[in-house]
Amino acid sequence: MKKNVLNDAPKSIFYTYKISRIPIFFFLFSFCILNAQNWHANENATVDGGHVWTTDNTSVCLGDENPDIVNVTVEGASGRVKQIIVTDEDENIVALPDSWEVDFSELWPGNYLIWNLSYNGIKPLWHKHVQNLSDLLGRFDLSDDPVAIIVQQKPTGGTLEGGPFEFCVGDGEADHIPEGAITLSGNMGANSQWVVTNEDGTVILGLPPNSYTDVNFDEAPAGTCLVWHLMYEDGLAGLEVGNNPADLMGCFEFSNYVTVIRRHTEGGTLEGGPFEFCVGDGEEDHIPEGAITLSGNEGTNSQWVVTNEDGTVIMGLPPNNYTEVNFDEAPAGICYVWHLSYEDGLTGLEVGNNPADLMGCFSLSNGIEVVRRHTEGGTLDGGSFEFCVGDGEADHIPEGAITLSGNEGTNSQWVVTNEDGTVIMGLPPNNYTEVNFDEAPAGICYVWHLSYEDGLTGLEVGNNPADLMGCFSLSNGVEVVRRHTEGGTLEGGPFEFTVGDGEADNIPEDAITLSGNEGTNSQWVVTNEDGTTILGLPENSYTDVNFDEAPAGTCLVWHLSYEDGLEGLEVDGLIENLSGCFSFSNSVTVVRNESAGRIAIYPNPSKGRVTIDLSQFGSRDVRISVYNLQNIRLFDQQYNRRTMINNKTNLNVSNYLDGIYFVQVIDNRTGNKFIKRLVVNLEN
Repeated sequence: MKKNVLNDAPKSIFYTYKISRIPIFFFLFSFCILNAQNWHANENATVDGGHVWTTDNTSVCLGDENPDIVNVTVEGASGRVKQIIVTDEDENIVALPDSWEVDFSELWPGNYLIWNLSYNGIKPLWHKHVQNLSDLLGRFDLSDDPVAIIVQQKPTGGTLEGGPFEFCVGDGEADHIPEGAITLSGNMGANSQWVVTNEDGTVILGLPPNSYTDVNFDEAPAGTCLVWHLMYEDGLAGLEVGNNPADLMGCFEFSNYVTVIRRHTEGGTLEGGPFEFCVGDGEEDHIPEGAITLSGNEGTNSQWVVTNEDGTVIMGLPPNNYTEVNFDEAPAGICYVWHLSYEDGLTGLEVGNNPADLMGCFSLSNGIEVVRRHTEGGTLDGGSFEFCVGDGEADHIPEGAITLSGNEGTNSQWVVTNEDGTVIMGLPPNNYTEVNFDEAPAGICYVWHLSYEDGLTGLEVGNNPADLMGCFSLSNGVEVVRRHTEGGTLEGGPFEFTVGDGEADNIPEDAITLSGNEGTNSQWVVTNEDGTTILGLPENSYTDVNFDEAPAGTCLVWHLSYEDGLEGLEVDGLIENLSGCFSFSNSVTVVRNESAGRIAIYPNPSKGRVTIDLSQFGSRDVRISVYNLQNIRLFDQQYNRRTMINNKTNLNVSNYLDGIYFVQVIDNRTGNKFIKRLVVNLEN
């Protein structure tokens, strides 16, 4: 039972003042005099009750899952002490909360007011007879207006018994739940309403004005809905068709629900076709998944049906889908595919029966025509074939290299497709021998023979053979492999070396860059100056070649890309004798100069300064240059006997980056060039 908090409050909530005997007369006299003129709250100018407000819901529903607490805020109040007071509508004091958080869980349902009391001196509530705001005495002030709170007791939605119910809707005959078919018990509350929602209870579909018997379910489509009973108190918001019951605002409770199942049969509408198949070739002929679209169908049970041309005999009842029917197992002719929707209890649905003899609740869709024709693409023998394309030389399959047998059909066509057979790449007008595969990029294609009847559509370059419409048959495919190689592009050089001095002359790593190469296999090749004879085949890279081991002269470095089966790739072999699918890059020139004297560079590697010693060099009139791997000249200076000390000169390379450089010495008398490699390593 709810209680009056004030009556049950401990007496400590009232102030009791103990005054000694000696000054008691003076105190009472002073108290009476001081309060004679300030007896009422609105006469006290030293305190201000301020303004009380809240952002919380001002309606409290006792017994629901939400806390029964209202948080209030006081603004503009002044005074030494502030006290929240809860009264009823008649301003009788029912609670004295000790915080700004007011809990209504222990109060009776009703209308309440929240006030703020501000005071400085003796507590206005000290006297036991203070039960109403009008009983307050002393120096105080109440807030200018209270916060009004409505406290309601949560209703009981009740318990429903009955159902579930099932109707066949959409036939124009009213479908109502009979009077008394649902019983309601245990409901309590001020207001009552029957509610119809969707299956998951998230949308209000109907609010019958009187009873559940008012609802005509025949006016709704097939589906499931729920019937509820709602009890609620005044002030409920959101009870409208289309809203979510979870969004109702107020004090309410729903009963359990009763399920109503609305059934409707509609065979639906089929779109797709007509379809044509070449049957009897041993290859299954199915209507592809998605080739027929079904829409608008409704019903508990569904069945695909195949009938004869005039729809009088059931020829097939595929267990799951129209895609399961293999029309190749039937002779040439015409049949129809239908969709059937039906309710339990249908009789007569058997192969051999007439659909017109079906008994029960059912509906057939429109029918889709299937024409069964017969052709044979034949069998191809020959191949596979392999060509090296892109070299400008025509690549044809020779006459007679492919033989065709067993083909049947009015029309015939050779077809070239991509590797997976999804794109028509060529339609030679007469024979496969007309196709020049050199005009196509590297890849794999297939050659087929097509037999077809008149009316075939989609036989165009770029189309997918699977999209051909009509009566046709493709043979097996013959593979044609088109290979293409690209030697790539070399950047770097030219390089010059002084050979025969016993010091290895190798092209440094990364001095030559290769890009754009294509092919299964790769090989670096060194040839003579005119590129006719193979001089070297380094095992790994051009860096493997020691040109110091070769006599003075000029040679070329190439990159070779090739496919398996290349013949003639051997040292001292002629380039013109290479046979297979291959491609050379451009060449990089390497000039091998004969040593006319010795050039010494030390220390090498260098950490900052390097000495170039020409003591054993034949000439004293020279030009010394330094190049990096990008062939950028970093140093260039003329020297003679007067500018060198003991035929030596020093270079400062401390500002160079770590790496490989080339020191070039040119004999100004003969013009001969001599190159030595210099390694700069400043870190070690």
